[in-house]
Amino acid sequence: MTDLLNHRDLSAVIDAWAASITDKPPLQRDPRLWDLFEEDRRIYGIYSQNGRKGGRPKRGSIPVVGVDEGGCRECGRKMRPRRTSLSTHPDTVSPGANGLCAGCYIRPAQRGAE
Repeated sequence: MTDLLNHRDLSAVIDAWAASITDKPPLQRDPRLWDLFEEDRRIYGIYSQNGRKGGRPKRGSIPVVGVDEGGCRECGRKMRPRRTSLSTHPDTVSPGANGLCAGCYIRPAQRGAE
């Protein structure tokens, strides 16, 4: 009796149903739901840039370390391990190749050298 629908079929059915409704009001934010989820917005930082922890590190916050401690051979900035994210290793730069960070590795190519 019930047919299994894939997501495309279901989407088409929902779109057809929505198009069949006449005199529908424009979408609006429900003030009751907005109030109910106020604590969630505060906890998880939704709709707020203050709670963001990701993003690019500030240039001055990246420590300069030796090559033996995981620093870039050219600029000395600390590099994070490969296949890891900035959120797990804050205040690091992404690695390039040959012991260089990504910025130092692509710099000659940007200048047109080599």
